[in-house]
Amino acid sequence: MTEAQTQIDLVSLIPEWLREAESFEAQSQVLEGKARALRQMVESVQVLNGDAGRLLTFARPDQPIVVKRTNRFDPEDGPRGRDAVRLIVAERPGLWKLRDIGAESERRGWPSSRQALSTAVQRLEQDGEAERISKGVYRFDTRSVVLVPVKDEAP
Repeated sequence: MTEAQTQIDLVSLIPEWLREAESFEAQSQVLEGKARALRQMVESVQVLNGDAGRLLTFARPDQPIVVKRTNRFDPEDGPRGRDAVRLIVAERPGLWKLRDIGAESERRGWPSSRQALSTAVQRLEQDGEAERISKGVYRFDTRSVVLVPVKDEAP
């Protein structure tokens, strides 16, 4: 192979090398963005200075939520209000729309109205079991739900 052929072969590789360099630069930008996000997360936890567990309501996914069921209604009719919401969202923790909770309750044949379920979700938010993301959209805890029946307090 002559020197002129070697030079021509190298010159023909330039477009491929340029494409590869652009690809590496794009990957580098993505990785730099991820590194920045991780540094921000570290800084956020450091700023909390040990208060993360107290401030973050979803900090203990290993601990189930234990709640007492109400005994105002016949349990044969199905759960109502907060009990119904807890059971629905426990099967798929994460983001839920109020209308989807209502539709699922209706699908199961449970007696709560959509307004009652909306009120229940607002109360769960007040109790720290849900986080309002936007109007009608809530994030629910990833912990499992354990409903404990209430015993009659008859003497």
